[in-house]
Amino acid sequence: MPEWVVEYQDHDWIEVEKFSPVNPVVSFKMGWEPSTFICELPLGDPKLTRELIGPKRTDVRVWRGTNPFFDGELMEVNLQDDRDTLLCTHSDYKAYLQERIYPFTYPFEYNKYPIKWQDKDIFTIARRIVERMVEEEPGQFVPPYEVVGSLTGTKTNYQIMPAEETSILEHLQALGDREDGFDLRVNRNGSVIDLNLIHPRVDDEDGEHASQYTITADVGQITGFNWTNQGPEQTWFMGLGAGFPNKQNARFHTHFASRQVYRRRERLMDFGNIRDGTHLQKMTNAESIRGLFPQKELELSIMVDTIHLPGFWDRGRNRPESLLGRYIWVGPINFRDYWTVSAQFRILDMTIEPDEDGNEFVTFGLDMVDG
Repeated sequence: MPEWVVEYQDHDWIEVEKFSPVNPVVSFKMGWEPSTFICELPLGDPKLTRELIGPKRTDVRVWRGTNPFFDGELMEVNLQDDRDTLLCTHSDYKAYLQERIYPFTYPFEYNKYPIKWQDKDIFTIARRIVERMVEEEPGQFVPPYEVVGSLTGTKTNYQIMPAEETSILEHLQALGDREDGFDLRVNRNGSVIDLNLIHPRVDDEDGEHASQYTITADVGQITGFNWTNQGPEQTWFMGLGAGFPNKQNARFHTHFASRQVYRRRERLMDFGNIRDGTHLQKMTNAESIRGLFPQKELELSIMVDTIHLPGFWDRGRNRPESLLGRYIWVGPINFRDYWTVSAQFRILDMTIEPDEDGNEFVTFGLDMVDG
């Protein structure tokens, strides 16, 4: 296995120092939650001085051999009396967007608020929000984000009020989660950080949802298998939008047969400033449909090798991160006469870590599609 190396950098991406990490673990996550890299650095290493690195003032790049596979910021360091290492927690550049709100100046220029976009493509709105953030304080004060993607064909109205607490990432999520919206990937690319607004979404683009890998009981490298059926998340769902003062515009979605079998179980979601009733109904339907039926999830751990997981580290295809949202087939795996797991699953997250012998193991967080 190629060696994992942690390279710390300043905000201009100039190298500060490199370390061989202890107990490294990387977690790639689907959706809007930042991916993370956690490792320990020996306190006895003479290179590790107190002022060398620090949370939110030090960037990080993690290498596997000659290929970088994780970029972000150092977010937290920790010392404990029963450990002779510095525990370091890092997040990708998605996390920074959680700590920024739409730029404003104080006193508020109320004639400029609310910020409104009318009948604009959701990609155009998302791009302008990010551009405005970068323009507020360009240079080392803000990571060099660039929005990458294309028009989605979905137009909408959107507004931001002065001193609104919604983060930049939450604005992007509100736009991306709309019908025919986009997924977000954050990748360092040369001298910039690409915010890739992927449209169509990853799980929409394949059509047939081709499986990337097939995992069966004959694969001797399976080290963990944890399958769960939680029943339906809800059988009756209400989506809230904007409306008259002190009221909410609302739509609901349900499934009679599910209520018959599983009883009425309710869930509510506030979609924010959505005034168009037809659009709100579509968002409500899309959010509700999967939760109406039993939620079957699998946590599967397997050794990473070229036989069973070919191309897993293919940087030309931005792997392993680009596997998020795609599909694998698991099974048949029998649990005596009680149940046989044999189905397609969607990859929601991946946690990868090497052991002391140089073997790499991945734990997939999977959501069952059928079976």
